[in-house]
Amino acid sequence: MTTQSSGVLHLSGNIDTPEQISCQVYDTENHCLPVNTPICLFLSDDNTLWLGTEGGGLCCLNRDSNRFVSMHQEWHLPGDMVSSIEQDDYGCLWIGTNQGLAQLTVKGAQQGKLRVYTTADGLPDNFFEPRVSCQYEGEFHFGTSNGLVSFRPKAESNALSKHQVVVTNVLIDGEPTSVDTVLTIPASGRSFRIVFASITFSNQHQCSYTYRLKGFEEKWYNATADHRMATYSNLPPGRYTFELKATDDLGNWSDVRTMAIVVEPPFWSTGWAYLIYIIGGILLLYLIVREVRSHMMTRNSLQFQVDNEGKTQVVVAHDEEKNREQTLEEKKQLAFEIQDLNYTDADEQFLRNAISCVNSHLSDSDFGVPQLVEELATSRTTLFKRLKSLTGMNASAFINDIRLKAACRMMDEHSGSNLRISDLAYQVGFNDPKYFSQLFRKKFGLLPTEYAERRQ
Repeated sequence: MTTQSSGVLHLSGNIDTPEQISCQVYDTENHCLPVNTPICLFLSDDNTLWLGTEGGGLCCLNRDSNRFVSMHQEWHLPGDMVSSIEQDDYGCLWIGTNQGLAQLTVKGAQQGKLRVYTTADGLPDNFFEPRVSCQYEGEFHFGTSNGLVSFRPKAESNALSKHQVVVTNVLIDGEPTSVDTVLTIPASGRSFRIVFASITFSNQHQCSYTYRLKGFEEKWYNATADHRMATYSNLPPGRYTFELKATDDLGNWSDVRTMAIVVEPPFWSTGWAYLIYIIGGILLLYLIVREVRSHMMTRNSLQFQVDNEGKTQVVVAHDEEKNREQTLEEKKQLAFEIQDLNYTDADEQFLRNAISCVNSHLSDSDFGVPQLVEELATSRTTLFKRLKSLTGMNASAFINDIRLKAACRMMDEHSGSNLRISDLAYQVGFNDPKYFSQLFRKKFGLLPTEYAERRQ
């Protein structure tokens, strides 16, 4: 049986003698379950026990190790939630998720074949309610958040798909370049994007994609028909292989397409550059030693004057103490935080409304100062003056500040997970991951990747 947040319980024994019933727990603490949020259990006709979870997707019981293993990413299922499971007479599981209805072949030569149905195929909603499904006289019924779905499954064709997946465009720092089997990224290129498509002539929205950059990542990443691209930035110099495959509208996977990628090193990381660094370092060390010796000689000279005049030492000490006080005062000013100000109730409410407005449009890259002015029902001049007086920032900097803090919060919440910086940039409203990284570093003193590594 499933619990709400404590894993799965397996009860065995005679119900007539409750004192002899034993209980085995499957949860994350004993590593028998990937997440502690199970939703539904289903036993298929081949005696395989399937588990739908929230956060871990579709899981299968490995009877040898006696633990549930997530199959969601391996079979490229949509979303991360499985709320209902049924099986037809043709060896397919019908799985209600939070991103559509999936038809998955789990046995036979086409094991792993996947087809996903969404609102584009006529579904009333893509979110399927937990444990709301049944099969009656060959007809399936699934409940969504916007109504009931009923259908009769049909046998799928066993013919193999001949479709291909192609790279349609490559952009380096936003500029298009030629598409070839070998992609060379110059040392000046900070980011590049690969756009791809499945060659099928119907139902493009049902195509799914998966890709990875071998040599940089081992995990495959999924992409949808609405977001057919892979973005990378700040890759270390070296040779990589981009691997890509896709399905047609029937769920048949194409062969893996590969593209060699060479990231050229900048001049400052070449052998000649390191030789120059060594020579420069030696010269710098020589100059430092000479300067230190000169300073010591000058200091000794000043000490001699102090001994004879008795005034210079007092002046120097006074200047040092003055500089020290000035430095402390500067640090106090730098440490001064906005929340230390005494706001009026009207000011506090204005800030709350402004912050809430930006957060409600966090992923909308088109949301800017004009939209904020309209949402707050004020004028551009008034908005600028109030934000400047309350926060010290103009409207544009205020919006970016909230977006960057939201990015930190997301990285804290996903600590330990493989969260891509480019995806994070899109989620907080930045179209350009490079610009997002620049702003992040300017505000927090380190790159998003460095921040994420510290949080792990």
